[in-house]
Amino acid sequence: VRTRQGDITDQITICTNKRAVSFGGTGGDPDPRDVSNTPVDLTKRVVALVGSFHGVLSRIGTVSILRNWEIISDFVLVRELVESNRASPKPLNAKRGTFQNVEKEEAVLQELMKVDTGIFRHVLSFLIASVVSD
Repeated sequence: VRTRQGDITDQITICTNKRAVSFGGTGGDPDPRDVSNTPVDLTKRVVALVGSFHGVLSRIGTVSILRNWEIISDFVLVRELVESNRASPKPLNAKRGTFQNVEKEEAVLQELMKVDTGIFRHVLSFLIASVVSD
């Protein structure tokens, strides 16, 4: 969500990864992200809109959370199922014992389920946004 705000909120722009839709006027100061053409941050998901209202909408903002769990959840859940013997990898080509008839992604996923926990976590760390903490 991007805004043009002065004393009141003049314009609200809803941005997605595909387009932006604006509502309202052209008064107030433009959002700095609009001036610099900053792309939409796809590592976060908006979970709530917040604002202040004093006869008119004074300010508006968002509460967003990192999408890290959404990105890695399938890998973590499949690994847990394999470790608890509730799932098993697809068998490889029995004749040749190679990955020739298996898609590359499937072969990599099978190998990822077998590696040490530390290596598994390290590989997944490349898929998620870095989290800055105090």
